[in-house]
Amino acid sequence: MFCVYIVDRRLRCESIAHARRVDAAPEDPHGISKYAVELDLAAARHQFGLNSIIFRPHNVYGEHQNIGDKYRNVIGIFMNQVMRDEPLVIFGDGEQTRIFLH
Repeated sequence: MFCVYIVDRRLRCESIAHARRVDAAPEDPHGISKYAVELDLAAARHQFGLNSIIFRPHNVYGEHQNIGDKYRNVIGIFMNQVMRDEPLVIFGDGEQTRIFLH
């Protein structure tokens, strides 16, 4: 099983054995369900030899995104702050960069 994700604006592909965090402990239903699917795919690989690829994009945005999600989706979070005339909250020193996928 392979995991594909974005690092430094490039697609990276690794064996899931290297990509899976040993200490994975998702805290919200969305993360838990994604991790459960990865475990299910690993079991299918072990039991049936089924190969799979997991694609882990981050900061995905588009016309049908849920801007009400206050835990991820920084564009939606910023949009809500602007619509409420609130200051944009940026954690850290403001020098961080992010990659967005439309």
